[in-house]
Amino acid sequence: MLSHVMEGLPRRQCAVLIALRVEGRSRADAAEWLGMSLRSVDTALRQALRHCEKAAQGVVT
Repeated sequence: MLSHVMEGLPRRQCAVLIALRVEGRSRADAAEWLGMSLRSVDTALRQALRHCEKAAQGVVT
């Protein structure tokens, strides 16, 4: 199920989610590694988590 949910994410959101939640990078490190601003990292993470929440509720197919 998790791989299905991850496949549904835009590439940038998926990369941020993996960097922060799987690899345990800091926001600043993830931002530098991905070439993004901290604000963009925060936005991408928020969107990714919202997508995952909807998937858990069965809203995302």
